[in-house]
Amino acid sequence: MKVGIFGASGFTGGELIRILLRHKEVELTFLGASTQAGEPVTSAHPHLRELKGRNFDSLDVESALSKADFFFIALPHGKAVEVVPSLLLAGKKVVDLTADFRLSDSSSYPFWYGFEHPKPELLNQAVYGLTEIYREEVRKAQLVANPGCYPTAVILGLAPLLSSGIKIYEVSVVAVSGSSGAGRGGDEKVSLSILSENLIPYKVGFTHQHLPEILEQIQKLSGQSLNVSFCPIIGPYTRGILATLFLSFSENYEFSELRTLFHDFYQGANFIRILELGELPQLKSVRGTNLVEISLVEGKGRACYVIVCLDNLVKGAAGQAVQNMNLMGGFPETEALGVLPLYP
Repeated sequence: MKVGIFGASGFTGGELIRILLRHKEVELTFLGASTQAGEPVTSAHPHLRELKGRNFDSLDVESALSKADFFFIALPHGKAVEVVPSLLLAGKKVVDLTADFRLSDSSSYPFWYGFEHPKPELLNQAVYGLTEIYREEVRKAQLVANPGCYPTAVILGLAPLLSSGIKIYEVSVVAVSGSSGAGRGGDEKVSLSILSENLIPYKVGFTHQHLPEILEQIQKLSGQSLNVSFCPIIGPYTRGILATLFLSFSENYEFSELRTLFHDFYQGANFIRILELGELPQLKSVRGTNLVEISLVEGKGRACYVIVCLDNLVKGAAGQAVQNMNLMGGFPETEALGVLPLYP
């Protein structure tokens, strides 16, 4: 399959290239970039020496249409909607890694993302690409909206409980992400000199752009509108998310029952690891991979902790996008994603 990437020069674009170079069924035929069009791919991604001599293409939709059959969109938020309609009209399949098609209600976009959605009719066509939950819908989709990194961690940590009818009263989330989550164009706040030996809370409360995804998926999975407190933090490292979810319940549940729900829900899921009692996730157990580690810890009374760990650039972005592409293209779901973690 001939594959193209819009936004190939960013961190996520580089991860897509890195993964797809290992894919047995894919040929990378379009690597579009804006300001770096015409420059060597290795100028942005010096680790991808296999592409030495290859230059970035310009972000020209007409040119892209003639070069590829499947596209990833890794542009800034608000830019995907400018190119996706033309790709869909030409019959191409698309995985969009921006937020442009993640929410089903067009009226939410001005508040959360600062723009009026110009193509609201496409929002119901887009499948939310959290693969472990919407696998069959993804297989049939022409347009998949790849989830954000924080929502991937939070929703995977909640889905077995939400889908089972467990009565959750409140959810509090504290999630620490590496600086790469801000992208290549991140501001001075996430520079090494500021982050070193430091933690920086980022858009705490009802201001973070990933919160509406979390709230919408909770509603879809459970029919409940839950109270969710969300505290994202940027940590002094490059990649990975460690999310701690504190859940309080409206009724009493046996802790063993909750663990069983997780094992049953993710049975057969290639990239989900439910850890044994007493084991806790850590970033280096998933770094560079599409794996997700989940651990449950018993709380006092009607409560428990769910701890989720993933690589924000892989399962939180490019890896999950390739996982979705594999389903959409009829390939094995794990193709090109069977990488072991980097340690130490």
